[in-house]
Amino acid sequence: MRRRRFRLGLGAAVLSLTLAFGCAWQGHVKKGDEFMAAANYDAAATEYAEALRLHPDDEEIIAKLADAQLGQIEARVQSVRAALTSGANSQAIALTAEAYKILPTHPKTIALVDEVVEVTSQRATQSAEAGQFADAMQIFDAIGNGLPSAASRVSAAKQAVTQAWVAQLSEAAATAQGAGRVGSVLMYQSKIAALSGQGIAERDAARAQVVAQLRYFVQVKTKSNDEGANTVAAALSGRQGASLLEVGSAGERPAATLTIEFGKPKFSTDKQTRQETAQYQSGTKQVPNPFYKMAQDDVLDEERRLMERENDVTKQERYVDQYTADVAREGDTPGTTTGAEQNLSNARSRLEANRRSLEDQRNTLMRAKEKAASTAQTTEEAVYSTHSYTVTTHKLTVTVQAKAKLDHADGRPGSTMDQPLSASAQDDTHPAQNIAGVAEDPLSLPGKHELAAELYMQAAPTVGQLVAASFADYRAGLLAQANAATDPGEKLELLLRYVIVDPQYADARIVADVLTISGVPDVAALLLAQ
Repeated sequence: MRRRRFRLGLGAAVLSLTLAFGCAWQGHVKKGDEFMAAANYDAAATEYAEALRLHPDDEEIIAKLADAQLGQIEARVQSVRAALTSGANSQAIALTAEAYKILPTHPKTIALVDEVVEVTSQRATQSAEAGQFADAMQIFDAIGNGLPSAASRVSAAKQAVTQAWVAQLSEAAATAQGAGRVGSVLMYQSKIAALSGQGIAERDAARAQVVAQLRYFVQVKTKSNDEGANTVAAALSGRQGASLLEVGSAGERPAATLTIEFGKPKFSTDKQTRQETAQYQSGTKQVPNPFYKMAQDDVLDEERRLMERENDVTKQERYVDQYTADVAREGDTPGTTTGAEQNLSNARSRLEANRRSLEDQRNTLMRAKEKAASTAQTTEEAVYSTHSYTVTTHKLTVTVQAKAKLDHADGRPGSTMDQPLSASAQDDTHPAQNIAGVAEDPLSLPGKHELAAELYMQAAPTVGQLVAASFADYRAGLLAQANAATDPGEKLELLLRYVIVDPQYADARIVADVLTISGVPDVAALLLAQ
């Protein structure tokens, strides 16, 4: 019977799961219908697709999903045409790409792709004819990235625009070269190389010319025996990232000179002590054994059960005596079993069973007594103690007076630094505490020379702030000159110099101004890509 009930429960569980999945896909269909009624085709398609996943091959769901996807296409057709009307070419291409992912072979999708490619490619050509090459290339790139299947249809037009732009850039580079505007030459040659893959040598030559003119070299001077100053100078030396800021001990025409001087390091030591504690086992003690008490309780329980069994036997013996007397009073009844005889037989059977149970209980009681006799009355328990010991903290500190002075070759005000710098190291120590099992902690502090060297390395960023401030002021000067310039060619050159000396940190507004004047977009990224 139990097995049968288990099978019924399993069937109910399977039925519950089936109903749950059924409700799930039906719920998605219901939500899809609601979204369709609200013309929210994207949400409807999502719900129908999930319903179809849970309930595959359902023709009704397949049909609903197809209707929703068609609605998605039609909605995008309207959005694309609105984008084309407003001149949002990239948006139109992106929406068309979404439609292509939904139903790539549907006639409406194919017609939309044809329409968008035709309109936007014509606009790209018109932009190029108006000299707006960046806008034209943006459209062609959007088509190639968003609609790869249509890329070949605009490849010839794109190539023609590329060639025209390269020709225009080459002419602009030659003009800039004649005017000695090295930053403009580098930008034009970099864009030519990026567009055509040609003119790499010309671009690199332009970069070398720019570096020669715009490198911001800071020369560092130190005394040969000043370890701290020499360490800081070595840490600061080299080209600073993608910028034209360079720090070194020797070079031609430094834009600024940095003099570093460190005083003699002074060391001090300090000790402080504190108390620590550790727990350890100091011995054992005898405590009452809980298992002995349990064994004694078991004996008492078994003795109680023995008395119950003895009472049962005595009771059945009285019944046997009573029913024996009843049978004797009835006399012989040959061939017939009387009620008294039946009662006597049953009483004798119960008496025999009770006597067996009594014997078993006597054996059980004997085993309980044996177990109690073999169980120890007490047990050993660990005793813990607290050990106190002294920990000494040793601290080594180094202090040095650091001086730095930066002078500019162009007469700008210099800057100085004169401040104490310090570094310290500390370590705890204590002898072994054998009684508590605590190992020795020996002293481990860096040497004085090692600590001083660490301090010098920490000082490098502090001194480097003078160099960073000087370079930032130099860039700000370039930007101020650009803002004051009235000639477009001169303004472009100064803006480019601002970008070129550190393209990684170029203001986005300046990059936009460069685009407005030159037609070259993303000049900072262009220069960083080299």
